[in-house]
Amino acid sequence: MARSLALATVAAAAPPNFFFILVDDLGFGDVGFNRKEVSPEIISPHMDALVESGVHLTRHYVHRMCTPTRTSVQSGRLPVHVNIGLGSPCDDNTGIPRNMTGFAEHLQHVGYSTHFAGKWDAGMATPKHTPHGRGYDTSLHYFSHKNDFWSQANMQTCCESDQTIIDFWRTDHGAADVNSTDYSEFLFRNELVGIVEKHDTAKPLLLFYAPHVAHCPLQVPKEYYDKFAFMSNDEGKCSAQTDKSVHPIDPRHPELEYKCRQQYHAMVMVMDEVVGNVTEALKKKGMWENTLVVMSSD
Repeated sequence: MARSLALATVAAAAPPNFFFILVDDLGFGDVGFNRKEVSPEIISPHMDALVESGVHLTRHYVHRMCTPTRTSVQSGRLPVHVNIGLGSPCDDNTGIPRNMTGFAEHLQHVGYSTHFAGKWDAGMATPKHTPHGRGYDTSLHYFSHKNDFWSQANMQTCCESDQTIIDFWRTDHGAADVNSTDYSEFLFRNELVGIVEKHDTAKPLLLFYAPHVAHCPLQVPKEYYDKFAFMSNDEGKCSAQTDKSVHPIDPRHPELEYKCRQQYHAMVMVMDEVVGNVTEALKKKGMWENTLVVMSSD
């Protein structure tokens, strides 16, 4: 009898919520939890705390490029079975084949509320290839490998030289309701926190956050850039990824110099804060104790 009661209790338990974080171009040593020594160059307390209280997979591998990793995560299949090349988002063969399902679709079918914010880069040739076509009720996203953090202008979509194309979308139409001069990670933060605050807790929740950070262009608000002013200027070749006259570090402060490591670590700090904002919203909503957080670089 006791065993039957225990099984009944498990069966009646609420399904877990999921918060999936897929970070773009995050280096192994660019977060605190992967470093043995404390360094002022690394400010990632929220991600560090998640790892400290969770499971740290030290032999976890992803593909060497964005698109194969992203199509693999969304489809639940190894890249070799889905997509192994970078490709143009506009090409018919870029992304997940239409006859494959996405894991959000399966969760949607069993009653989950599903939402995506950030970089998609898993196909856009047809509506089926988009986040909405892959099972997300709503999305605030860009399709391509990169766009401008401030203006959301196209940088690596189909017509790379055309800055009049705004690669920023809400579910199945342009995101004119939120497209502004605000930093894109803050737009994604507002979207995710708003979803949590309005969520009906009678339904389980899937949140997928795919930060633009830390992919180029290396753009970041000045208040974060300044926190890393002590770092040496070893710009290297990263400015080749960005025409500073077209894609400034912070358009409000055109005087800022291009300093690769300084910008990069400042961007990681921004992303870490967004993760903290979302986890705090889940706690305030009373959802945290029943939420599984999964974080990976792409």
